[in-house]
Amino acid sequence: MVERFIILMYHMISTPTTQKEARYACPPGRFESHMRLIRSQGFNAVSLDDVCRHMSGEITLPDKSVVVTLDDGFEDNYRHGLPVLANYRIPATVFLVTGRMGGYNTWMVGRHYAKRRMVSWTQVGEMEAHGIDFG
Repeated sequence: MVERFIILMYHMISTPTTQKEARYACPPGRFESHMRLIRSQGFNAVSLDDVCRHMSGEITLPDKSVVVTLDDGFEDNYRHGLPVLANYRIPATVFLVTGRMGGYNTWMVGRHYAKRRMVSWTQVGEMEAHGIDFG
């Protein structure tokens, strides 16, 4: 039984606009290269739900399991992340800030972060149709 798995956590799939953002923003080309490496190096992309089911003893994960998560639900997850995830058939879980859907990351602005749009409920529906989960 596989006891180990990797969780890759992303926030923004965009070019950072400030030095502080560089810690949380993954440029789209780099994100695409990460997802390409998952596929080309024989990793098995599984959902976070699969990991939860594994942890409760319901299923066994394959060797080299990897999970992709995106925190906060920035609009660039839809614009830049979804096409790559769909292309490589990689499941992901996006954790949403539900009180900011379709709005902006106002809790970050003024603390050396750029103002960025958050996903809308319509975009969430489109992402869900492509196998993306939400938390």
